[in-house]
Amino acid sequence: MTKKDSTSDFVVLIIILTFAGASFFLNLGDIPFWQDEGETAVVSSNLLENKIPVSWDGKNLVSSLNGADFNSDFVWTWHPWVQFYVTAASFWVLGKSTFAGRIPFALCGFFTVWLLYFVTVKLTDNKRIGLLATFFLATNLQFILFCRQCRYYALLPLFTLLMVYAVTFLETKKGFCIFACSAVLLFHSNYASFPFIMFGLFCYLVMYRDNRKLKNFFYSLIPIVLLTVPWFIYAKAYLRKPQSPSSGKLHEYIVQLTDLLYLVNQVALPLLLMLPAIYFLFKRKAVYKNALMVSLAVVLPVIFLLPFVSYTQYIVGMRYATGIIPLLCLIGALSIVNLYSVRKWFGISLFLCFILTDLLVWIPAYGFRLAAGESGKYKIFPIAEEINTALTGKSVYADFFYEIMYHFKSPIEGISDFLNSKSEPGDVVLTNYERDPLIFYTGRRMAYILSDDEAFCNSIPAAPYDPSLKNKLPDYIFSIDNIGWIVERSNYPTRLFDFNALKERLEKEGLIEKVYKLDYPDLPWSNREDIRYHKFKTPDGYPQVTIFKLRRR
Repeated sequence: MTKKDSTSDFVVLIIILTFAGASFFLNLGDIPFWQDEGETAVVSSNLLENKIPVSWDGKNLVSSLNGADFNSDFVWTWHPWVQFYVTAASFWVLGKSTFAGRIPFALCGFFTVWLLYFVTVKLTDNKRIGLLATFFLATNLQFILFCRQCRYYALLPLFTLLMVYAVTFLETKKGFCIFACSAVLLFHSNYASFPFIMFGLFCYLVMYRDNRKLKNFFYSLIPIVLLTVPWFIYAKAYLRKPQSPSSGKLHEYIVQLTDLLYLVNQVALPLLLMLPAIYFLFKRKAVYKNALMVSLAVVLPVIFLLPFVSYTQYIVGMRYATGIIPLLCLIGALSIVNLYSVRKWFGISLFLCFILTDLLVWIPAYGFRLAAGESGKYKIFPIAEEINTALTGKSVYADFFYEIMYHFKSPIEGISDFLNSKSEPGDVVLTNYERDPLIFYTGRRMAYILSDDEAFCNSIPAAPYDPSLKNKLPDYIFSIDNIGWIVERSNYPTRLFDFNALKERLEKEGLIEKVYKLDYPDLPWSNREDIRYHKFKTPDGYPQVTIFKLRRR
């Protein structure tokens, strides 16, 4: 490669990283936290005071699962703790804010983009492939949205990619240390995909036939087990049962696998680009086999085994499989480069089709929708409309650019501003969704967090809470009585309680003093990370947020 080529590659890399930086950091603190981010932020705030993540701060209780999220000492056990320490460190340095909560995860995403270039070049010895894979990741909107969240999502691809990087020189002390540390950090970020990534890398080393690396892999299990299993036992994670497929039936597994494959195709890599990678892996004289082997060795076990242990894929999206998105981008780059080496025009055509349209996504997606038939899960439109949508699918980038340039009117923003100006610090507030962001932004006491009522438990869903908590927590944690304010979230009329029935009872008793309509849309979520539900602009057509002020009894 000439000096001129090297300079041009460097310039292209800087352009890609500049785009990534703008995508990750611009307007990062504009949209307030939604429920899951609020949970992370409040538990992290509690960590600053207690040195460990706890759910009770003496005033508010954080729980989305009726008390199943913490132990008898209120120590948070539902999630591993790395995300909380990362967030708490940012709060300690920058102060508590939306931006401070998100910036460390955005930095992780930015570093992952750079790291993918570095790892790809190391695996292929080809900077152009590194640039292509990096470009695919830096422009992946689902990945960007994950990294703009105060949540563990951005940690998974970073630590997964570091493990892949370390495997390339695992026979050395440095590689051993990076691999073991990254594996432990991956587990303590979210362990849903952890065993499958470990299994995939083990399979890769067996196929690679390097005994020194394989030996160090087994040695690495000693510190990994010592630093993960005790927490797994302490949190009693072994007692949790997967919600779906809980029965273990083949049909349930196929449903989950189909949903995950559909999502991978929609938001990460068109499945049509994975097929050439598998073909070239087994082609005798194909190039870049090592890169193909390690990427597929990690990606395929996650895709085919994660549905055994995770929640319903169609609801939660790719959040537990976020770690494989960079490797899917690498697979896409390798497929296009290999096809280009066979037929230049074909490789270029596929590249242009991928970056300018959603046709490669649409072809398998349409097949999934046809197979689902009248199940109602996937909507099928007339073929002309389907093709038009595929041709114009990249217009979503214009919506994203709008989001990072302009203000978004979130319901949490309106509710928080209202409560901070109209209510007193000691007031008790009842709402049927997104309590934790309100705790973070207002500090008001939130009511009815725990209940043994059947309707409450079924709406989450969760089992009844531990009765001993009655002696440890104030009455408003368990009750909908003696509250000062009700924040209606109209998308959840029966979540936790029957809102309409409660409203009717309060009206009969003359306890509703005033009704406030806020000029903010009552969205189902403040703004989710899942691109299927994400709103890039303040939408029209939603009811206004409604808040009820109650008379003192």
